[in-house]
Amino acid sequence: MARTTRGAVSLITMLVALVIAAPRVPAFAQNAVRVAQPAPAGAVTGIGPYLRLVADLDRSLEFYQAVLGTEPTGTAEARAWGRNEPVAVMYGAPGADVRTATVPVPGSEMPVELVAFRGVARRRVEPHIYDSGATLLLLFVRDIGTAMNAVSAHGGSILTPGGQPVVVRDRNRFIIVRDPDGFFVELLQTDPPAAGASAGNVVTGRFRTTAMNADQTVRFYRDTLGFPLPDVRPFGDDAALGGMTGLGVARTRMAIGTVPGSSVVFEVLEFNQVQRTRSRADIHGIGASMLRLRVGDIDAVFAKIKAAGGTPVTPQPVTLKDNRRMVIIEDLDGLFVQLWQAAPGQ
Repeated sequence: MARTTRGAVSLITMLVALVIAAPRVPAFAQNAVRVAQPAPAGAVTGIGPYLRLVADLDRSLEFYQAVLGTEPTGTAEARAWGRNEPVAVMYGAPGADVRTATVPVPGSEMPVELVAFRGVARRRVEPHIYDSGATLLLLFVRDIGTAMNAVSAHGGSILTPGGQPVVVRDRNRFIIVRDPDGFFVELLQTDPPAAGASAGNVVTGRFRTTAMNADQTVRFYRDTLGFPLPDVRPFGDDAALGGMTGLGVARTRMAIGTVPGSSVVFEVLEFNQVQRTRSRADIHGIGASMLRLRVGDIDAVFAKIKAAGGTPVTPQPVTLKDNRRMVIIEDLDGLFVQLWQAAPGQ
């Protein structure tokens, strides 16, 4: 599938309205310091990393270290090729070797985890930004030029036509870029700057998923996982987003909430003026995306998700060496979700 117009909105739609409508600006400026939201007992109690399945872990790690300005957690030995059969089975790749690296996102509880497999066929998937199941990492930055230079110098590319940020009201600048595997990253420099304690260029980050039907996706996350998502906003035209994606004027609707037990912003976005398809990624394939969520009762949540139309990727939860339990499901749009239950007593 061709790499065309991929990755833009959420903040674009929201920010344009906030810039134009002054009373809404304070809410936008406070986005980086949202209070962690409570979670219903047995449902989601926190967030883990946003996982990206990559072709070359070293290349991707170099990119995210440069763009995020942070060092990976753990040691180099921990990032070496290794065999972890419970994890391989969970990913549908028994006998395969795996490498992972986790890079913190400044100002966010949601790091980026890079995953690479060896010894199993890995189909590449490249959804358009408007296809359901396409995901995006949004990064608020102090200097968008610095972030763009890091992207270009470390194997990334600019998606926004013309290669320059879209400017809104003179001071707000937004651009969509891609990492070395084509994953979408949206860079946002706002005035006033997003609030946050980070001393580096990246202030904070958030997560966006694209839906085929935003109403259904919001109900899925509210009813099965307890996400405090509002009803979906009506469709609206957004020239800024259209410029960022090359669509002309993007017509979208969305809902914005938080992941329970965290302050991480979770966005659901739907396009309606273009032909869309549902993402069909292999769980261990290059270009697959996944969000890890901590739950209190993995069996109860897993059953609830299946009853609501989620598709099990792993037939049943697996127990890892440290007694954590995990299982992977696919949501209504093709996004993979990994449920994680801590070991007893943790």
